[in-house]
Amino acid sequence: MVYAIGLIREITLSQRVELTEMASRDPLTKLYNRRFAKKLILATYKKSIETDQSLCLVMADIDHFKQINDTYGHDKGDAILVNIAQAIGEFLNETDIAVRWGGEEFLLLLDNTDEYHGLQKIEALREHIATLDAHQELPNLSVTMSFGLIEWQPLASLERMLQQADAALYDSKDAGRNTTTVVKAFCLQLDDTDAVN
Repeated sequence: MVYAIGLIREITLSQRVELTEMASRDPLTKLYNRRFAKKLILATYKKSIETDQSLCLVMADIDHFKQINDTYGHDKGDAILVNIAQAIGEFLNETDIAVRWGGEEFLLLLDNTDEYHGLQKIEALREHIATLDAHQELPNLSVTMSFGLIEWQPLASLERMLQQADAALYDSKDAGRNTTTVVKAFCLQLDDTDAVN
């Protein structure tokens, strides 16, 4: 009887862990989902303040993804998303955070990384994705990504950093795509809305 109760309890705990994992991950890419990631990002930010370490926030988007979906179908588009997500995961450290932010957009938090090293890492990732076989049935399909990167500024809110990284991403798109735009720290002017959550 004691063994049975212990077994039931163990199963229940493992099911809770599994449910928590399922609730925190995007079902397609297995990256963190947007809702869950915000908590992780804020916790990492608070830790970086305590340890005086830099963080970089990166918005990323697959170029011309709607056209890919319209031309080849959503199943192939989904397979490309999975392959891109896997490539992103391979480039990140264990303490970095990768999020499927929505559709073909991704958010990356590079832990203990300043702007210089963040740009090196993202440029290496961008170049790798451009050479990636994005789908085994479409060997001639070239897939690229655009990136917007900012080093998290002291006292700036997550929302402000996201806005700046997103604006940089759009600058990359406007510049012709398959590029990385960096937000320079001196461009930011903090105001009262930047109280960190």
